Amino acid sequence: MLRRALAPVAAGLFVACASAQTIQAGWLGVCSASTTSLSYVNSGGAVFGLSVSPNFGGTISPGTAQSILHDPLDPDVFWCGGFGFVGRARVTASNSVNYSLLTNAVGTATQMSFDGQGDVWVADAWTAQIRRVDRQGVVTSVSAGVQPWGGSLSAGTVDPATNDYYAGGNGALYRLASGQATAVPFVTGLGGPVTGVAIDPCTGEILAAVGQPGNRLVRIDAGAVAHDLIAPGNQVIDPQGIVVGSDGNFLTGGAFGSVFCVERLSGIPRPLVTNAVPGTVTSVTVTRVQGDGQACAFGDPCGSVYGVPWLRTFGPNRPGRPAFTSSVNHRPGTLGAIALGTRALPTPLSLDPFLGTTGCFQFVDSVVQIAHFADAAGNLSFAVATNPAFAGVTVFVQHAALDGNQLGDFALSNAVRMQF
Repeated sequence: MLRRALAPVAAGLFVACASAQTIQAGWLGVCSASTTSLSYVNSGGAVFGLSVSPNFGGTISPGTAQSILHDPLDPDVFWCGGFGFVGRARVTASNSVNYSLLTNAVGTATQMSFDGQGDVWVADAWTAQIRRVDRQGVVTSVSAGVQPWGGSLSAGTVDPATNDYYAGGNGALYRLASGQATAVPFVTGLGGPVTGVAIDPCTGEILAAVGQPGNRLVRIDAGAVAHDLIAPGNQVIDPQGIVVGSDGNFLTGGAFGSVFCVERLSGIPRPLVTNAVPGTVTSVTVTRVQGDGQACAFGDPCGSVYGVPWLRTFGPNRPGRPAFTSSVNHRPGTLGAIALGTRALPTPLSLDPFLGTTGCFQFVDSVVQIAHFADAAGNLSFAVATNPAFAGVTVFVQHAALDGNQLGDFALSNAVRMQF
């Protein structure tokens, strides 16, 4: 794996470009059942509350917000939907917002999503139909007539590649094929109301959040079978919504204004922020900017007595900006390396026969390695330089470290696919 070692890239070589926009990539937008407020959370976890005056303009009581959606085409804008309204909130300063009502011609916008043309599709729980809202506020009904979810429509998302729509109801998912007016059952037996639906940018699978009593985040495989994303023995009570961050991990909301991150590989949830909004979070959105890429973790790490060396990446994976990688649970100060390549090995290579380890695999067909030392906390971190030529490029990364004095003490992380 260590075919040649290069000096580590110095983080000080990189200077972020100044920008007039307030909202940056990788932040969160959050809303709750409020008539006047929403929040965003920056990369440092700081919460910024925004107040709309006099209110969102909802015409159906109680007029509260139910959904929020960040606009990558206009990064300072969050779309807000709820009881009798869809509108746009433009962030003008850290704690200031200009709100414009787009339409009252919806019932209850419980979830919103963008299609490939930039129009917003709405799961309208009040009418139990799917609606489309263009940027001028014109509303078009996509579904019509009696639907298999009856009156239980609670969430949904459009696939921007196909315009197929996946709707959530009471314990079930439904598929409305592009150009059709009536949906068909897709998955049943989820165990509770679906509070959010998403398309996984890493696998293309359908994702869903299931509220109480199910308390699940699930992915739906090609055979329409649901698989839990939260590891056994862990739980998020009544998860609200599901989105995927630029690092490939899953995000959902909960009580006390909480937002949780569920690690893609470990399935372990951890709180990112509390009190982001008053009461229970009703919707979470991840901020993205045109040109952002996507990181997707895969493979199982093999650890040492220091623990499991989970590898994570940070940043928007945007060409011309550094991509940061870090693996944890190494021996403090140990020598490690990052392997980079433009493809994964067709079949992971077991290193156990060479190292005497158990369950250690090389996933990356590496073309370069960079050596570095872990810090005092046992974190092995790198800044990978990129330039504009990285646009459209996919890079695979994996970390390795000698966490002891023998070959059998080698630790290898999972791998990450970074799409720029």
